[in-house]
Amino acid sequence: MAFTWMMTWLTACMEKTVNWETTTSVPDTFFPAATRLVSGGAVLGGYIQGGDLGAIQDQRAAIYFWDGTSAAAVYNGPGWVVSLAADGAAVWAIAATLDPSGADSQYRALRSIDGGHSWADCGGVPGSSIAQVLSVGPDEAWALGMETLLRTTDAGQHWTPVTAGGARNSVSERLAKVGGRVVITGDGVRATADGGRTWLENGVDGSTVYAVDGGTVLARHEGALKLGVMESGGPRWRATFPESLRPFRLVVDGQTIRWLALSSGADVGDGIKLYESLDAGQTWTAWRLPAQAKAEAADLGQGGRAVFLDTRRRIHAPPVAPN
Repeated sequence: MAFTWMMTWLTACMEKTVNWETTTSVPDTFFPAATRLVSGGAVLGGYIQGGDLGAIQDQRAAIYFWDGTSAAAVYNGPGWVVSLAADGAAVWAIAATLDPSGADSQYRALRSIDGGHSWADCGGVPGSSIAQVLSVGPDEAWALGMETLLRTTDAGQHWTPVTAGGARNSVSERLAKVGGRVVITGDGVRATADGGRTWLENGVDGSTVYAVDGGTVLARHEGALKLGVMESGGPRWRATFPESLRPFRLVVDGQTIRWLALSSGADVGDGIKLYESLDAGQTWTAWRLPAQAKAEAADLGQGGRAVFLDTRRRIHAPPVAPN
């Protein structure tokens, strides 16, 4: 019985290269860092490289808006964009510049309240090595960095430190908004519904948690990458995946479960992997996206929406409407 199950698993998960529509491209001088689906399309953040290739002083932060057919530049400023996040029409970004000494970075927040079509600079963001932003609404956003967790509720005029259990690490932790709560995944799951004043913590049996959506969780448990459903006594594990995968996005849409991951070990740099189940996790299909091998280089949404920028700066999406 176990042998039959394993053969079914291997057959279902033979990797395929995704064959989505190529809609348009962005300039070869654009180096992407983050991609986010929004209403009517997607936003892509990074920088435009001018002058000598690799010269940080010649980089200009850039954001493009893709409407499903074409892409247009909607923001240009100093430095480079490190992270993007959307919540309805409220889209936030973190941009970085070198400090005067050239040894460290300074950060500032950018905000769009029209779904990414236009942007405003909201001023500086204190903190060290900020790598993630989370949009909670037009006036509220969170920022995560090394030993740094910050929150603004006044459109970026002020940023307040937030205390949560554990030590903040923007490499091993991720911010998410799940069911109206702000969630930190990493060493278990921490969730708050009151701006960080109190936290619900779930160690998920000491697992390393990569992503959560509703009651579904992707975690490394007892050395194996597993997908499970949270229950009162802990997760009920439903599927096991290759150890080399490092998930960074999970979307549960009824019976459909889809998630994105990077590869590590011998497969590092091999694009982005998309796993999809149409029967609530019983069987799976694995796809390879020929995208830049970094978290935030692709995004998933409800209703089969998805987008990624390939290594030739071409934008790919499934053949569905982007709205």
